Amino acid sequence: MDQLLRYISILAIIIFGAFELFFGLNYGEWSLKGLVGIGAALGLFLLTFQSSNEDHNHRHLRH
Repeated sequence: MDQLLRYISILAIIIFGAFELFFGLNYGEWSLKGLVGIGAALGLFLLTFQSSNEDHNHRHLRH
């Protein structure tokens, strides 16, 4: 499940980033929605990455 969330968040970062760059460079308008989307996707990625590291450490402590 963490792997799926990680892939979705990476895809969201790429999509939001591409739209933000396209509209920002072509029209000179940097949207707050795009920046919030990038931040939310990045936060989700970091949370799943952190939780997988904690699970990995707990498995090593149990054995």
